[in-house]
Amino acid sequence: EELICRDCIVRDHRDHQYDLISAAFPKHKEVLTDCLQPVKRQLEAVDEAIESLDARLRAISEQRMAIEVNVHNTFQQLQEALEERKTELIGRLDQLTQLKQKSLTAQKGEFERIQTQLSSCYRFVSESLRTGSEAEILGMKKPVVQQITEMTAEFKPDALALVEQADLKLTTTTELLPACKQFGKVYTHPVCPEKCRATGKGLEMATVGEQATATLHAVDTEDKDYIAPVIDVTCELTSCTDGTVEKGIVKKGEGNCCYISYKPAKIGRHQLHIKVEGMHIRGSPFDIISHTQFGTPIKTIGNLKGPRGVAISDRGQIVVAEKSTNSISVIESGTKIKRITGDFSIASGWIFPCGIAMDDSGNILLTDTQHNCIQKFANSTTPTVVVVGKEGKGNLQFNRPAGIGINPTNNRIYVCDSYNHRVQILNSDLTHYRSFGSGGGLVNKAKDDGKFNRPSGVAFDSSGNVYIADACNHRVQIFTDEGQFLDKFGTKGTGDGELSTPVSIAVDSSDIVYVAEYDNHRVSVFTCQGQFLRSFGSHATQPGQFKEPRAIAVDGVGHLYVCDYYNNCIEIF
Repeated sequence: EELICRDCIVRDHRDHQYDLISAAFPKHKEVLTDCLQPVKRQLEAVDEAIESLDARLRAISEQRMAIEVNVHNTFQQLQEALEERKTELIGRLDQLTQLKQKSLTAQKGEFERIQTQLSSCYRFVSESLRTGSEAEILGMKKPVVQQITEMTAEFKPDALALVEQADLKLTTTTELLPACKQFGKVYTHPVCPEKCRATGKGLEMATVGEQATATLHAVDTEDKDYIAPVIDVTCELTSCTDGTVEKGIVKKGEGNCCYISYKPAKIGRHQLHIKVEGMHIRGSPFDIISHTQFGTPIKTIGNLKGPRGVAISDRGQIVVAEKSTNSISVIESGTKIKRITGDFSIASGWIFPCGIAMDDSGNILLTDTQHNCIQKFANSTTPTVVVVGKEGKGNLQFNRPAGIGINPTNNRIYVCDSYNHRVQILNSDLTHYRSFGSGGGLVNKAKDDGKFNRPSGVAFDSSGNVYIADACNHRVQIFTDEGQFLDKFGTKGTGDGELSTPVSIAVDSSDIVYVAEYDNHRVSVFTCQGQFLRSFGSHATQPGQFKEPRAIAVDGVGHLYVCDYYNNCIEIF
C-alpha cells in the first residue's frame, strides 16, 4: 500500500500527485497492453510476409526445376526428332543410291558387251590384215564386211548416253538454324515485347554529341500496361556506315515506362535497337539520322567580294565564284592562292560567275549568267579549257544559268537553266544529253510536279537522285538521275519546314539536305524524305547570321560552307 508518483513513477516526488501502487499498476498495464496491439498486428503481418517470401522462394526453386526438366525433355524430343529425321534421310539416300547404282551397273554391263564385240571384231580383222595371205583376205572379205556393216548399223551413239544423270542433293530449311538459336523463351512476367512501343524524337533524329531520348511503354500479352519493378530492356545504336555499336542507357520510370537515352558519336544514318527480354519491340530497329548542331561557325573566310558559288575539292581546296570582281578564287588554308578571270575570247573578256563545281580531275566548271554559257577551267591557269552554250532555248542554249553540279553516280553535269525553267544534263565532254522540266508556278499542285520557276541549285544524294532548289516556287523537287519526278517538299513561309526563295542546296554523305534560303537569310536542314530537322541563321552581320546566303556546299567530312553574299564571307560550320 505504498504511495507512488502517478507522473514519473518515483517515490516521494515533491509537487507531483501520488497514488497507491495497487491502484496505478492496472492502469499502466492496460496502457502498455493497448500499445502492444499495433506492434502485434505488424508482427503478424511481417510473419505472413516472410512466410509468403519463403513460399515464393520455394515456388521459384520448384519452377526452376520444372522448367529445367521441361527444357531437357523438349530438347531431348527435338534431338530424337532430328535423329529420326536423320535416319530417314540417310535411308532415303541409301535407297536412291542403290537405284542409281543398279541402273548404271546394268548400263555398264551392256556397254561392256558392246565393247567386247567391237574389240573382238577389230582385233580379228586387224590381225588378218597383218598376217593373212592374199587368198585368205579375199575369201573373208564378203562375210567380214557384212558382219561389220550389220554391227555398225546396230550401233547408235545416243545409246551411250547415261541413263541416269540426276545428282544426289540435299535441301534444308534455311530458317531452321536461326530458329534453333532463338528456340524457346524463359521469362519472369507476361510482358509482350512485340506489343511494347516507344515514343519520342530520339526515335527519328539526334544531334552528334548530345543526348537523345525516347520512352518505352511496356505492355503485357493482353495489351494492358505492364508494371513491374524489374524489366530487361536493352538499347544499342548501330552505325549504318561502319557498323560500330554504341550502348544506350535505360532507366526505370514511373508505371510501365522506361526512359531510354543515347548519344551518337558521329553524323550519319544509324539503327536504334530496343529490345525487351532480348526481343525487338514494335518498330525496332528504328532508323535514326544524327546531324551536327549548327549555329556557330567554326571558321570564317573573309575578304571576298559577293561570293555566290562555292565548291570543295577532295584536297580541301575551296573554289569561290565572286560576283563583284567577276572572278574565281582558289583558297587553301584560308588563303587565296589563285585568281581566275575568264576567257578573253568572249567579247567582254570577263566572266560573270554564278554556280560552280569541280570534276574528278580538278577542273572547274561554272555557269556564266551574263554570257549564258558554261565555262571550264583547268585548276592551274587560264585560259579557259572550253566554253559551251549561248543564249537561247535549244539544247546547249541557256537563259541565265545558275546552279551546276556533277552527279557522282553517272559523272554527268546538271545545269539549272534558270530563266528557261528547266534543267539541262550534259555529258562529261559537255555535249548535250537531255533536259527535263518546264515553266510552272502552281506550288504543291500535282499537275505542276516537275515544273520549275527559276530553278537555282542542284545537289545529289548517295543514290544519284537529283535535288533541285525551285527558287520562286519556294520548294525543293526530287528527281531520278534521268529527270523523272519523285517527290517534293517545302511551301512558302518563315516557319519550320517552310522555305522562302531557296537558291542553293547541298546533300551530305548521310543524305541530309541543306537548303540556303535567300529571303529568310537562313539555312534549313531536312532528311532526304523532306522531314524538317532544324534551321539556323538570321538577317544580321554577326557570326552564324547571314545577309542573303547565295550558295552552300558540304565537304567529305561533313563541314558546311555557306556563301554569305552581302557579308562578303564564307562561314564554315
